Amino acid sequence: MLALALGVESQCGPAVLADTDPAYFHCWDMASPEALSPGGDFVPDGEVNVLDYGRQVRLQNLTGLGVNTFMLLSQAGAVLTPSGALEGPSDCARRRRNLAATIVANWHVSCPSNLAANRCYYDCNEAPACLHSVAPVLSEVLSGGSWYRVQLPSGWTAFSLLFDVGMDECTSSAPSVMCVQLQINSTCDDENFAVSRSTRLVIAAPMRGADKCTSNSGVRYFVPSGASNNLDYHQAKPGGVFPGTWVETAAGILHLREWIAPPPSLVSPPSTGRQRCWCAVS
Repeated sequence: MLALALGVESQCGPAVLADTDPAYFHCWDMASPEALSPGGDFVPDGEVNVLDYGRQVRLQNLTGLGVNTFMLLSQAGAVLTPSGALEGPSDCARRRRNLAATIVANWHVSCPSNLAANRCYYDCNEAPACLHSVAPVLSEVLSGGSWYRVQLPSGWTAFSLLFDVGMDECTSSAPSVMCVQLQINSTCDDENFAVSRSTRLVIAAPMRGADKCTSNSGVRYFVPSGASNNLDYHQAKPGGVFPGTWVETAAGILHLREWIAPPPSLVSPPSTGRQRCWCAVS
């Protein structure tokens, strides 16, 4: 599940196909943003990501590993891919053929018609309470490079951060190579922080027992002198359809300000060398 959430493996990858019972093929996608109705645990949304990973690790704290939990058959149809419903492993070959000539680099979100006014779901709600910027800011300059801090909101419940350059987790407070670090500031049992250098993803899904947990922990990353790295707001999660970079709070997945294009710049007409006067006529 962690490999799927990080995009290291795909749902149609050989390792997944070899180890998945066709009767349970849907069960990789077993969570969605709680802002949806229906949404939350055991409601699929069409992508295997950090929300599904968080649900999976929380199952481990339930009696019998969640033996009495289930997904409604009426909601199984939400398990979709860009080419349509994925019924089982046998559909993977068809899916690969359909996608071969239709790969779109940018992500796409379908906004639900029943989204509440106070709920956030990607770029579907532009209410001030949903808008947030995660743009990294310079936090510390060292002799060998600089630390940058990702601007996470207070009380976040999950995040997915896609970087321009993949990194490993930092093993030192004074690193010499590019790396990323979670600075713990929460009472959660585990933040379930994970990174993948190959897919450039950094994810976390805090939990307390078998429940989701709000966190104020921070993310910072180190960039050596002469190098650069930033968040990628344009590409989908590797192997997925939704944005690679997003953050969730109790209100839902926030509308990142970085998804909003700046207005076109106004180009002044070429100067003729003569002064112009504009007069208002009443």
